[in-house]
Amino acid sequence: MSDQRQKNKSWSVADKNGKVTDWAQAQVAVLMDIRDELQAINSKLSCYRIPRALDAMHELGVEARRKKRDAAKKRKATRSSRNVR
Repeated sequence: MSDQRQKNKSWSVADKNGKVTDWAQAQVAVLMDIRDELQAINSKLSCYRIPRALDAMHELGVEARRKKRDAAKKRKATRSSRNVR
């Protein structure tokens, strides 16, 4: 079975003879290209290492926000103790 999708075709409004391309076919071909790319991405993301890496990045973000929040509380406490005098 041959691939009739004309993948990665440069769709123009008209060809050299002035014939207008069928835009319905162009739209379907673009959607199929997008589908192919999404399937390729999905196959790479299904690797067992990716979810672990995403979890690790999430934990780093949580830890960074926690440190930032704690530092802000410490600064606030220091300022308020200075104002007690």
